[in-house]
Amino acid sequence: MNFRPGGKTIILWQIRACSAFIASALLFFALSRLFAPLLVPALCLPVLGACASFWYVPVFLKGYNVHVGDNAVTVTCGVIIRTTRVMPYKRLVFAVGYSTPLARLLKLRGIRLRAARADLYIPEMAEDAAELLIFGLSEGEKRD
Repeated sequence: MNFRPGGKTIILWQIRACSAFIASALLFFALSRLFAPLLVPALCLPVLGACASFWYVPVFLKGYNVHVGDNAVTVTCGVIIRTTRVMPYKRLVFAVGYSTPLARLLKLRGIRLRAARADLYIPEMAEDAAELLIFGLSEGEKRD
């Protein structure tokens, strides 16, 4: 079973990225009134924010793949450097869904997988897909 974040997840992450860069740009702009050398970073932050939210976030989330196999959950992600994380069912302690208020508004839910020494976060996806993934994990645990 394979899962990928959908279009609503991209919108959610774009809202988060834009709001963070707007807040930091406003802070730099306010500080630039006191310290003139901060004016250049204040003008560059909105450009970086636009690049991050409209180019990097969609590319990053489209490259995110969650595979629920017979023995483990495999998560592959990354843009420049692709990483693969494997969580065997034998080491899985629990899987829980989480949701922020904005994600709840968009009917999205993320998943946190906990092992003895590691956490694995799966970004927000549709609530029914998240429930299906958690159900698939509990079925995989019963197979071992």
